Formats: sequence, C-alpha cells, structure tokens
Amino acid sequence: MTQQSTAAASGGPAVSIVIPTFNRLDLTRACLEGLRSTAPDAEIIVVDNGSTDGTREFLRAEQKARRLTCLLNEENIGFGKACNRAAALATGANVLLLNNDIVPKPGWLEALLRELDDPEVGIVGSRLLYPDGRIQHAGADFTASGETEHVHRFAAGDDPAVTVTRDYPVVTGASLLVRGELWAALGGFDEGYWMYVEDVDLCIRAWQLGYRVRYAADSVLIHHESASSPDHDWRIAHLTQSWQRFHERWLGRMPAGVLATTARPEGIVRRTRFVVAARASELAANPSLLAAYAATFNGRDEVTLAILDVAPKNCVSPDLLAAVRAAGLDAEDGPDLMAVPGSTAVDDHLAACGADAVLSEQGLGAAFDRLPAFGAADSAGLHACAVQAARATLATLHRLGELQTPAA
Repeated sequence: MTQQSTAAASGGPAVSIVIPTFNRLDLTRACLEGLRSTAPDAEIIVVDNGSTDGTREFLRAEQKARRLTCLLNEENIGFGKACNRAAALATGANVLLLNNDIVPKPGWLEALLRELDDPEVGIVGSRLLYPDGRIQHAGADFTASGETEHVHRFAAGDDPAVTVTRDYPVVTGASLLVRGELWAALGGFDEGYWMYVEDVDLCIRAWQLGYRVRYAADSVLIHHESASSPDHDWRIAHLTQSWQRFHERWLGRMPAGVLATTARPEGIVRRTRFVVAARASELAANPSLLAAYAATFNGRDEVTLAILDVAPKNCVSPDLLAAVRAAGLDAEDGPDLMAVPGSTAVDDHLAACGADAVLSEQGLGAAFDRLPAFGAADSAGLHACAVQAARATLATLHRLGELQTPAA
C-alpha cells in the first residue's frame, strides 16, 4: 500500500507541510501559490518567527480562509524549535519541512512520497535548482573536515548525474520529507541548533536508528537559496556555532550507513577534492594570502579552503570578512570556503586525514608539519601541488576501476 493510500485509509492527509517564515512575505506568497496547485491535498502549517513585514497579518487572513494553519511566535525562537512547534500540530501521516523561498514544480510531492513506499527509507530530499536552472542541491556528502557539501552544485539541472534517485548521507532541510513515526521517534529537530545544521543532525540520527536517507531525483523545486536569510555575517556566525555542536556529537562516531554511502564510487567529487588548511587569524592579518588563493583557484576547481579557528563566540571577525570580500571569495561562483570551529580534535582529524596542504607563512602547528606549506608568493607551487594530487588520485581510481559507472 502506498503512502497516499495509507493516509486515505486512515482518513488523514498523506503529509503535513511545515513552513517556517521570518519576513520576506513575497517569497511566502509565491511558495503558497505553488503549493495550491501542486499539493492541493496536503495540510499546510506555517510558523512565523516574529516577522514585521506584514507576513503575520497575511497568515492570519489565510488561516481565516481555511487555506492553512498558522502559528505566530512573538519573537524569533530559531528554525528547529519553530519547526518542532508547528509539527506538533500536524495531522498528516508524514512531516515535510519546506523553506518559504521554495517554488515547487508539478509532481514534486508525489515523487517524495513514492520513496517512502520502501519501509527502510526514513527521510527523502528533493532536487533543488537555482532560478537559472543549475543544481543547488542533489544530495549532500561530507568533506574531509567533517562538514557537508552539496554534490553536483552548479551542474546543469538535467545533468545525468542528478537524475538518479539514490541514498546519500544527508539531504537538505529546504525540502525534507520525514516518515511520521521516525519524526516522532527522533523528537523532531535537536533544538540545540538554533539555526543551520539541524537537518544534517536529523539525517544522521535517522541513519543511527537504521533508516536510510534518500535523494528523490524526480522531486524538482526552485530554491532561492538563503534569500530568506540575507545577512551574511549573521549566517556565518550561526553556521559556525552549529558545526561545532555537530562535531562534538558526531566526529568519529558516524553510523555505519553514513560511512557506507560516503564510500561509494559515486562519491568521486568528494574523494578527489583538494583541501587547503589556513588559520582565520593569519588570513585576517595578512589579506595577501586570500588574494593569492583567489587568483589561483576558482569555483570550478575541486579545491576547498578550510579556515580553522572560527570561534563560535567571536564568529568570523570583521577583518577576515573584509579580506574574503576584497579577494572576491564571497562570489556565488567563487572558490569553495569552509569555516571550521577551533578545537584540538578537529585540528588532529583534519591534519591526519583531511588536509592536503597549508596556506600560511607562520605555520599551523605541529599537527600540520607533515603537510607542504605555501605562502602568498608561492601560489603557483600550491596550484602545482593540487594538480599533482588530482592526477595521482585519478590514476589510483582508474587503477581500481572506480571511474566506471556503478551498477544500479
């Protein structure tokens, strides 16, 4: 029996869609308009975190017209906590978390629900496109430093690699369907994550309980990524805090299912990525390092700059942000950057099995002494090191036969 027929037999909707909002009424209107035509039978619950742009008045009117249920918080209580409160009102068989900066395409919901016909699947995510049609999300994998990256980001929206439904360690919470009994067993999001990474944690906890996390390639939506959170400094601060919480909980303790999915040959993008480590304090004090890095690599290169010691309390310093922006590294298609909270455990893990080189003129400490180090004047050497590493990795993969298309 399908998820839809099971819900029909029980007399309730197959899914309750939970949408958190904080201002950006224009996005919320567009999202709800799309849901009316693509998910007419779903229960809609919108939870507002203290908007001041007319969103609350609009939601009251929508609720009065019986088009949705709204929950209006007087202040911003955080993403996870708001979603949990809204999900507590749900009457559907399953819970679907949806950002308000999403515009759904026909068939997106049916494609998600079909994956739950497999009783081993607990969480399902969508294929998300930027407004220009490129891939924003098609599943997520872990990087060497223990954070996630969206696989195939910026690829063509119909690239053959993104049209295959498969398991991933993580799918984004921007469009995330959770089996009802699993949501209850997990207790929803961990409210210790005020904003960001709670979706990653939820997926890992699902794997821990023996469920699988699935990417549904046929569930397609447009995502105006981070349009509802435009403050760059604010986003970096909360990302940093959340990743530190995640690392303290999961570093070195990932469930077997996560390790199995990251080890598949399809993960070649992750396994060939070259990681350069640098200290936040030195990059802020010496902007020429970031300028040299920006002149050496671009968004098409499989290279990540892991910026260490981005402390949760201090967040990203104004000097570092200024250096990042001056170097042009904050551009959407710029080289990949990763903020890494400072801790001995993270340093040791990154130095031992994550980083490939160091960007520094002072050194990063004893843990990184085995790695080649490059300064601002030796960016050509850093580039040559990255190219050599990529060639060696590709040669190894060819030798092992891992570049062949994996069997379905």
